[in-house]
Amino acid sequence: MNGALRALTTGGQPTPLGWLSFRPHRKEHVLKLPLSALTLDAVNAEALRAHLKHGDKSLLNPKMPAVEKLAALVEEVGEVGRALSDDHGHDRDHLVTELVQVASVALTWVESLEGQRQS
Repeated sequence: MNGALRALTTGGQPTPLGWLSFRPHRKEHVLKLPLSALTLDAVNAEALRAHLKHGDKSLLNPKMPAVEKLAALVEEVGEVGRALSDDHGHDRDHLVTELVQVASVALTWVESLEGQRQS
């Protein structure tokens, strides 16, 4: 894990997820993760689906230029905008699907930057 991800996940503290659990001014350490396992599983499933669908053009490909990854992310954000429009009648499930796709693209990009993809 590189320094940026380490800093984001531990807040510079020696405990796992320290930025969530470390409160030096309080005695209790209540840890409730903000993202449910179901949400994270949906993002992982979407990332896998996209990787299998796109193969060499997957965002996990470290050789894919950043500008192409940005284009994919912006396209997904645009789909969130369309899901919010009156054309979709504010369909909650459709919006959730599009938001999961945004998260998947963003996190897949992070994975490609980190080089943590396992073959």
